[in-house]
Amino acid sequence: MMNYYCTPEFFAANRRELRRQLPSGALCVIPSAGLLQRTGDTSFPFVQDSNFWYLTGSNHPDMVLVISPIEEYIITATRSVSRQTFDGSIDFDVVRQATGGVHVFTAHEGWQRLKADLHTYSSTLYAPSVSPAYSKAHGMFTNPHRRKVIEKCRRLISGAPISSCTPQLTAMRAVKQPAELQALQAAITMTTTAIDQVREYFLELHYEYEVEALLSKAFRTGGEGHGFAPIIANGKQATTLHYTENNGPLLRDTLTVIDVGASVEHYSADVTRTIARGTPTPRQMAIHQAVLEVQQFAMSELRVGTLLRDYEAAVRGLMAKKLLQLGLLTSVAQTDLVAKYYPHATSHFLGLDVHDVGDYSAPLTENMVLTCEPGIYIPEEGIGVRIEDDVVITKHGSRVFSECTVAL
Repeated sequence: MMNYYCTPEFFAANRRELRRQLPSGALCVIPSAGLLQRTGDTSFPFVQDSNFWYLTGSNHPDMVLVISPIEEYIITATRSVSRQTFDGSIDFDVVRQATGGVHVFTAHEGWQRLKADLHTYSSTLYAPSVSPAYSKAHGMFTNPHRRKVIEKCRRLISGAPISSCTPQLTAMRAVKQPAELQALQAAITMTTTAIDQVREYFLELHYEYEVEALLSKAFRTGGEGHGFAPIIANGKQATTLHYTENNGPLLRDTLTVIDVGASVEHYSADVTRTIARGTPTPRQMAIHQAVLEVQQFAMSELRVGTLLRDYEAAVRGLMAKKLLQLGLLTSVAQTDLVAKYYPHATSHFLGLDVHDVGDYSAPLTENMVLTCEPGIYIPEEGIGVRIEDDVVITKHGSRVFSECTVAL
């Protein structure tokens, strides 16, 4: 599929900027993602590494982008005749055009070239790294192809250290360019339109998966599908934040949390609405109104210069007052109960990844895109409410990308 917003020049410009930010004479290696085994002889649906996509626009697995001081090239994976029959062959010309002119080599040619480059520039080799917060604290691990490429590079340079280019890529990706904002707006508009369409048919549907099916059709009509696993959570299921089974019934007199995002050119929307099945009760309406008022306050605080730690503290302070009004707290000082009923942060960065890269300790700057998604979850009452919109930071405050019906 040809990109409409992110052109070959976009990817070429990103490579030039990365080279500019690295020390003079540096050699940079960016692995793509690799295929992951699903069963005996099939793989999971392929999802490209976001850094590799950002620099190449290529959606093939098991590749390597090399940025040397004097040239750029991609090393392709070796494909057997059998695999070419089943998966197709790689058209080097198509890859070259998509990237904006990067040279493309076979695995043998490319690794021979990289081997020579590694010996020439071995003291300044850069590659993306994975934050310990993900690889250790959260039990998440890097794609095996990335590890394989880095280990091979280490062997070729006799174990010399490899520096991380993740800080440079994070800084670049956190501030969105016009093409990225356009792709995000397209994904977000597709998402909000689909959610409003679900509202029209909601009373005719009987199961969570029917909602998912309507959204899937909408997201594939002009987009790439879901940017992340959709959450269609009815009743008590909505108190589980990342409920993705989507196989329960849509019960009368309950609320349903719909947390979804279409993907356009790998950029993902992330929008949440809570919809009542039938006439909402006064209690449901009070909880929804509390979340809405917290969100309105939070969005007013998103501007250039905001520190997210201060922002989150201010939002949490207002949420404590709302929980007190709802009878869930006896004092705003009950921080443990605030965390029980509001267990997640209000905002995260949005872009190529639904939880996109960004420095949470640095002030917000113009053209950063974030979510704004307060929620209240009451397991003992079987009620969960979340309202989420996507916001771009502007010179004069912020602008909401996701215009969509909010009422229950």
